[in-house]
Amino acid sequence: MSLVARSRSPGLSRVYAAALAAVGWFALAIQLYLIVRGVPRTAAGIGGAIDRFVSFFTIVTNLLVAVAVTAWAWTPGEPETASARRPRVATALAAYISIVGLIYSLLLRNLWQPTGLQKIADVLLHDAVPIAYVVYWLAFVPKGRLAWRDVLPWLLYPLGYALYSGVRGALVGSYPYPFIDVGALGYPRVLLNVALLTLLFCGVGLAFIAIDRTMGRRVAARATPS
Repeated sequence: MSLVARSRSPGLSRVYAAALAAVGWFALAIQLYLIVRGVPRTAAGIGGAIDRFVSFFTIVTNLLVAVAVTAWAWTPGEPETASARRPRVATALAAYISIVGLIYSLLLRNLWQPTGLQKIADVLLHDAVPIAYVVYWLAFVPKGRLAWRDVLPWLLYPLGYALYSGVRGALVGSYPYPFIDVGALGYPRVLLNVALLTLLFCGVGLAFIAIDRTMGRRVAARATPS
């Protein structure tokens, strides 16, 4: 059990998860509203807006986090039995949502200056939810249960997203992010960028596993009678 989970009741972690879920769904609703508002009010326009909405890694990852913490907040029983908080799932989500914040801060934040509702959605999706979820992971997810090899299946999601974005981009002629824009950069550069991003995902995932193992050893040492 994690350091905090040992000393705090399951109710506290469930309340935290519910609050995080509310923030996440609120941010996603704002972003969907803004995208839908900007397209013609036709079936094709709405469909195109939804397609654009789910084309962003930020959106899909925030959706996964929102679903996970919502599921845990409403799952009865002990925290360790909730599927949304299984260490491998929860840690993979922590790595993914951390990448959302890192990539946005390093590569995308300076490319535009959102205002109004877009600014609110921007801060919530790229800053607030990533930070809050990592705090959730640190405080409430059981530690010491991961192996280094767990990082390998975690790479399937970003690689699958890259493949999806490439196929979608070839069909509709647009890409959600400039560093995977085949039309502007060409396939060799985009493939290189995908390879570098895969290494970043791997590195971040290994960092979370290292933290998990370190915290797990400390908990085990404290639990061992002297």
